[in-house]
Amino acid sequence: MKPIRADFKALFEAHADEFLADLREVLRVPSVCGAQTFEAPFGIGPKRALETVLAIADRMGFRTGQVGNCVGWAEYGPDETQAPTYFGILGHLDVVDVEDDWHYPPFELTQVDNMLYGRGVLDNKGPLLSTLFALYLIKTQKITFKQRVRIIFGTDEESGSQDMPIYLAEHSAPYAGFTPDCKFPAVYGERGLLDVQCVTDYGRL
Repeated sequence: MKPIRADFKALFEAHADEFLADLREVLRVPSVCGAQTFEAPFGIGPKRALETVLAIADRMGFRTGQVGNCVGWAEYGPDETQAPTYFGILGHLDVVDVEDDWHYPPFELTQVDNMLYGRGVLDNKGPLLSTLFALYLIKTQKITFKQRVRIIFGTDEESGSQDMPIYLAEHSAPYAGFTPDCKFPAVYGERGLLDVQCVTDYGRL
């Protein structure tokens, strides 16, 4: 395998404007979960975001596909006949709805003092696009892998991840992988959830 270039950071910086343009395009899609409609199980917004990212991945020259109009993937490395299993990178393109408390337009990319603002910059469009772009730069260097690497784009993480059973009904799960979510790679744990029901002699509270 050809070693990764020592100046990979410089390589990214040379293509930074291209990355920001793609991120801006994806952020502009208000991919908040909506009512199910024709060929859009989680609403028009999440489906549009998926179509936007898959178009970017197609332009980059990756093998792409989608399942149920709600999960897509971009793949690099040997094909399925040569590598039946794959390393997965799982993220999501849906976002939480916005309230009227933003200093900058939530569905636009704003750069101020070397900081990026916009709904999804951290959770999860920004990290997911960063991973796709990193794989694209590896591809441009003609670095080869022995295993398939597949980036999986979900569209329902914020509302229960109902998209994943749809994906797994048609594709096997990866043998290993990671999720570039939020402040990756610094995040090492998640807050817990507690569901409590109180029952008294008079009924459920």
